[in-house]
Amino acid sequence: EFDHVLGLDIAKMGVADDIPAEIKALAHERAEAKTKKDWAASDRLRAEINAKGYIIDDKKDGTYGIRKV
Repeated sequence: EFDHVLGLDIAKMGVADDIPAEIKALAHERAEAKTKKDWAASDRLRAEINAKGYIIDDKKDGTYGIRKV
């Protein structure tokens, strides 16, 4: 209930176990592209993930989260 009070709507946030293996694999491939500074591939993979209904949330420490739109 606290998430509704704070407006977080945690129920809509993707949990790692809820993310399909295909999306996780694309996200991993994107992370590798970013490490290699292959920005075109990184952007293409982000667009592909978004087209499948998921969003990548990049974090300052280099990690990322995945959530369903």
